[in-house]
Amino acid sequence: MTWKRATAHAQKKTFGIVYDTIYHYRKTISQFVWNPQFEEHSEKHIRKYYSKMDDNGRRYALDNLTAEGSGPARIFFGESLKPLAGTHWRYSQEQIDNLCNQGLIVMTSKGRPRFKRYLDTLEGRVVSSLWENLPAVNSQAREDTRYPTQKPEILLERIIASSSNPGDLILDTFAQGNRILIECLYW
Repeated sequence: MTWKRATAHAQKKTFGIVYDTIYHYRKTISQFVWNPQFEEHSEKHIRKYYSKMDDNGRRYALDNLTAEGSGPARIFFGESLKPLAGTHWRYSQEQIDNLCNQGLIVMTSKGRPRFKRYLDTLEGRVVSSLWENLPAVNSQAREDTRYPTQKPEILLERIIASSSNPGDLILDTFAQGNRILIECLYW
């Protein structure tokens, strides 16, 4: 992962170095802990993609029901529909029937089914490998210890939450995250 720790500043004869690289190692390929992390959707994203509202004021978007790869036709509201060429329906017939009964599948004016995805059912936007929203510890910060490469607690919290489970033992070889280690044990 790459953590953007500062804003651009002058470097002598090169671009400003404003990031740290965070390495993610695991003992095995098949067995390791991974807990995806989420952040809130931006207002711009919400306005653009979740502009529709139902009668109760819940925001939603009409989402695609297909994925890459061939597949059979499915029945939507009594009508058999084939997916577009090179795609398949994401759900089994039983799941489609359940979603239709819940009012979560709607037909477009062109007669294609779409999934009604409510914004309030999502955990947020999946965090990518570029972390730009976690500010560095500045000299005025409450958590500043004057350690030259100190990382903010929120950065350590994200790393620990993504790669461990509640109750796991975490080793902090630099003994900088004692408070976070204690909190991790009591999730």
